[in-house]
Amino acid sequence: MNENTISYWNKTAQKEHYPRLDKSLETDILIIGGGITGITCAYCLALKGEKPVLIEAGELGDGTTGNTTGKITIQHNIIYSKIADEHGMNFAKLYAESQAGALDFVKEQVKQGRIDCQLAENTAYIFASSENDRDMVRREYEVAKELEIDAEYIEKPEFPPDNFGMLGFKHQAVVHPIRYAQALAKEAVLKGAKIYCDTKAIKVEDGDIKKVYCENDIVIKAKHLVMATQYPIYDGPNLFFTRLYAKRSYGIAVKAKKDWPDGSYIGSGEPTRSIRTHVENGKRILIVVGED
Repeated sequence: MNENTISYWNKTAQKEHYPRLDKSLETDILIIGGGITGITCAYCLALKGEKPVLIEAGELGDGTTGNTTGKITIQHNIIYSKIADEHGMNFAKLYAESQAGALDFVKEQVKQGRIDCQLAENTAYIFASSENDRDMVRREYEVAKELEIDAEYIEKPEFPPDNFGMLGFKHQAVVHPIRYAQALAKEAVLKGAKIYCDTKAIKVEDGDIKKVYCENDIVIKAKHLVMATQYPIYDGPNLFFTRLYAKRSYGIAVKAKKDWPDGSYIGSGEPTRSIRTHVENGKRILIVVGED
């Protein structure tokens, strides 16, 4: 059986090739990880006149970035009511403001850079997957309104099927994450950043000058180190590795026979269901992710 495990985003984007680092170097700022986090970091630093170096073990966007749903939203399942209950409303408001700032940042970069990444504004919904989750979703709506988030609650939505109430956050967005990240990377390089792919970091030595050892006997010395990997390659005293566990979701991208409403959707319960629309060459693509 031939299984194609290349994500839709990686399959449909033209990816710039960046060289492998072939000799040791010194830099003020080193970024490990070529996903949207590392690329955005390099881009923002380059805008400030810095000359960061970014290294990536594979190609840009090969990890989490290229395998996400591409939703740009402040709505992250049931989150605000949990933060409010555990840390208070002021903390929840700060979290909401930080997420709104990130959302606005992406929209602004797309607008200023005229990035062709199919960014589209929409409403992000979380729906109750069972009757037991209805009160939880309604509570999230009440907290969202108190935080002055532009939200709506739909008692009996028609889509997705078999849900028990739905909360929507308006003025959110979706994007082709690889095309967006590639555009930021290109601009970062034009402004002085250096990007090296196929350059895997295997060991970090902390100190005033950080030493990062890579495959093929490459050593990078840096005053400042940013680890933008899915999990830190340098653990220090934190024992992050004891909290890691394997997890995988499955996704499909199809041209559906029947029409469906625009918007982003995620279920409150298990198994997770995440749904969104992407438009490619004028044709609507239905993307469904779940079965963790």
